[in-house]
Amino acid sequence: MPQEVVTIKGTRQGLVIQFKGQTDLGEVKEALKAKLEGARGFFQGARFILSPSCPLTSRQTAELEELCRYYGLVPAQEASFAFRPNLPPEPPTVLKELTLRSGQELTVEGNLVLLGHVHQGATVRASGSIFVLGQLNGIAHAGYQGDVRAVILALVMQPSQLRIAHTVAIPPRSEDVRPYPEIARLSSGRILVEPYQRGASMEAKGWSSFEPVQRSKRPRLTPTPHPQYVP
Repeated sequence: MPQEVVTIKGTRQGLVIQFKGQTDLGEVKEALKAKLEGARGFFQGARFILSPSCPLTSRQTAELEELCRYYGLVPAQEASFAFRPNLPPEPPTVLKELTLRSGQELTVEGNLVLLGHVHQGATVRASGSIFVLGQLNGIAHAGYQGDVRAVILALVMQPSQLRIAHTVAIPPRSEDVRPYPEIARLSSGRILVEPYQRGASMEAKGWSSFEPVQRSKRPRLTPTPHPQYVP
């Protein structure tokens, strides 16, 4: 599989935009533009730093920074655009551009940003939060290792099942498609789904949530002897 020219990783300090290998600046800009356009404004307002594998000139840095600004990203105050071959390890945010169809599964460590759809019968899991920039019609399991702070966000929230940590939620059978993003989070032991858009006046709705329990072993039954017939 060819190596991606540009990768975007989320850290506590913001986004780290990495460039792989000795790549032409024009190719880097096209790859970065494609990723930012594919995110459809999801990264708007996020802080970022550039992390090239080779040093950049001040002009190259300015061009890439201007491209990021155009899509709403903000350079981090403490960012240094000098050569950074090695970054301290951070909990990863994985960016995937694909569509999962029935029977397909995707599991990642950390947060997941999915540019695509999750169809009915497909499953997506992340040890952190899940952000589906598309339709969520299958199963989404955020915080599958037990992280109760994880959330699930989708542009179109129509899942067959939601899971956060060890809590499961099943949506109503009949539900109209809502033309705005929604986010699901744990609250008082239940999964609440609410509009994500700012200024929304709609109340959060609680789906039928429950904690999965292990099946107990059925007691072994001792057969009762039938009375013998005595003529």
